[in-house]
Amino acid sequence: YSVGADGSVRVEMSYDKVEGMPELPDFGMVFTLPVEYDGIEYYGLGGCDNYWDRQQGARLGIFSSRAAEEFVPYLRPQECGNHCGVRWFRVTDRRGRGLELFGDVPFEASALPYNAHELENARHPYDLPQAHHTYLRASAGQSGVGGDDTWGAPVLDEYTVKNESRRFVFCFRGI
Repeated sequence: YSVGADGSVRVEMSYDKVEGMPELPDFGMVFTLPVEYDGIEYYGLGGCDNYWDRQQGARLGIFSSRAAEEFVPYLRPQECGNHCGVRWFRVTDRRGRGLELFGDVPFEASALPYNAHELENARHPYDLPQAHHTYLRASAGQSGVGGDDTWGAPVLDEYTVKNESRRFVFCFRGI
């Protein structure tokens, strides 16, 4: 972490390849914020969630929503709400206070009322707990969603995050 004179924090993450390990599902960082910080505004690919292998229908622009609206109530809860090509991503409370993520190169980001553990352990949306936090994620990229057919096709190789040494740099600041 490096703190700038303007109060921004530069985060530099690195990963050294570990022999024998599989692909990474994601390479990023999650911030846990109070649930009141649920207003989202970002400049990136939207108006709906998109992934490395599912971004052709997304358009570049400035979008806004709420963390609860980013959750997709699939029959079985799962990863959702990701946005690719993000230039900046803000999460604020009703008074406009919050956190802004930004970087020198586009990254991926999301803000949801549930963490990965809660999503993975719920069998149905009604099994999810009452929201107590907003989980803000900044990512160098996560694996695609796969499923090119209805028989559970895996993610195509070109859309997986390989077990390779990598680096991710982004910044955040209070607003």
